[in-house]
Amino acid sequence: MGASGAVTPELVEAFEAYAYWRGREAFVPNILNQEDWDDLCRDKSLREGLLVGLMSECSVGVASVLKSLREKFGAQVSRYPQLSLALAFVRGRRAGDRSYGEMRDRRRSRPVPPLEECFEYYVANASRMKVSLSETPWPILAYVVDNDVPIPERRWALDRYGRLRLDDFGDIYYDVHYDRASLRGKAQLEGRPHSLPNILKYGGVCSDRAYYASRVMKSLGLPAVYCAGQGKRGGHAWTLGLKPQATAFMLDSTGRFDFDHYYNGEVFFPVRDRIIEEYELHLLAKAVSASYRGYLDARIACHVYDLANAEQRVKMTGLLRGATRRNPFCPGPWRRLGEACVAGLLPPEEGGRLCIHIFTSMNTVPDMTYEVLEKVMTARFKKAEARTASMVERNLAILKRAADVYTAAKRPDLCVKVQCLHGTYLEALGRREEACSLYLATAEQYADKHFGFVEPLRRALALRPDPQDAAWRVTLLKRMLAVVPQYSSGFTRSFESPSLAWREVHGLLQKENLRRRRGR
Repeated sequence: MGASGAVTPELVEAFEAYAYWRGREAFVPNILNQEDWDDLCRDKSLREGLLVGLMSECSVGVASVLKSLREKFGAQVSRYPQLSLALAFVRGRRAGDRSYGEMRDRRRSRPVPPLEECFEYYVANASRMKVSLSETPWPILAYVVDNDVPIPERRWALDRYGRLRLDDFGDIYYDVHYDRASLRGKAQLEGRPHSLPNILKYGGVCSDRAYYASRVMKSLGLPAVYCAGQGKRGGHAWTLGLKPQATAFMLDSTGRFDFDHYYNGEVFFPVRDRIIEEYELHLLAKAVSASYRGYLDARIACHVYDLANAEQRVKMTGLLRGATRRNPFCPGPWRRLGEACVAGLLPPEEGGRLCIHIFTSMNTVPDMTYEVLEKVMTARFKKAEARTASMVERNLAILKRAADVYTAAKRPDLCVKVQCLHGTYLEALGRREEACSLYLATAEQYADKHFGFVEPLRRALALRPDPQDAAWRVTLLKRMLAVVPQYSSGFTRSFESPSLAWREVHGLLQKENLRRRRGR
């Protein structure tokens, strides 16, 4: 590591040597023999992805997948190193053959086809895939190979959509007609396999459309995910694709319905077998597009930092700052710097500078800035000096800056979050009335924008819990209920499906009326 905290070639070389020996200890001879391990590490593309991706754990399953592929396909593994790594990291960390959709929707789950069949399908159709299977970095290809569709259905999708232009992929979602009968419990798909041809034939709701479109796209080699989130009228599912451009991968949403304010959704993260927020996929696309090597270097900086003890980490935060310059879209260094503030490894003034730095570096991904801001500010609030006049002024200035950033980004959901953080600080300072006023202003400002306004509304009610405030609470809830749209469209009205936000406020009003009747 250089004096500036940069991730130097010497540091990368030292880390790879360390990772090589850790892998050797874990895999040789119980999974691979020495020659096989050395062959994998001799291939530059396999080596750099494998050694960085394996840390900070050495998953036996990853090595087993690579061994199986080499035994079956030999030189094809080196010809398609990124595809091989994607399959290794996605399939090697899973238990059995359960569906990738199982965490999201059990009724649609189907066993994943055998590993060898998946590799063979993609290689045999490499020329027809929408991204390069040999050169696209494995973190992106992971969202191609996490495909639970049987091989015959993949061929069906390839035959049906293989000639489609990239600009027309958004139409796939709408190829599935909306089955309105399903909203009354009479779905045409009910009792039938959720195969791609059946979904196309019988139709479905948004979740069926999102599943269909994402699986068709994966079968054509286009990174895609099923995305779900909460908006103005409640839950919804849509499709996100990573569309290749000349020099970058761009997120492209289909079926998101912006008028319902689905600001951020959740997607399945196949490498770790868990659900993550959509913005992490956005960050991945930007990080890998900016520089795959820079992405790996930033991850190396995180691994090296994690290997250090608490005393050493105090001296190594410069390495993390260097990693944010090497690739500003890799979230790991930012998260660790935020955690360093929480742990007291960085002084309060460094936390303030970190917030300003991330506002500038990640203004296109505001969700990540809030994640770090919340860590830093929560840590600052707990410090004794947080109550001094100068620190209060600085903390409030940072919160005001954040609110301005999220307003400019047109993200009312994040505006609500930062105002709740602001209110938390005011409460900690004993300024309860000021906090209550802030919560009320926030709830009223965003009542028709996003269901997140319910949180500041709840907080305002909680700050005035006494029986003598009962009339005030009822009046407030009635006023809010009149502002919140009960139905977002004629479609939802026709099915008598009130919005999530309206149901929440209506429920609060019912509880308050019940309390009054009971004399509480």
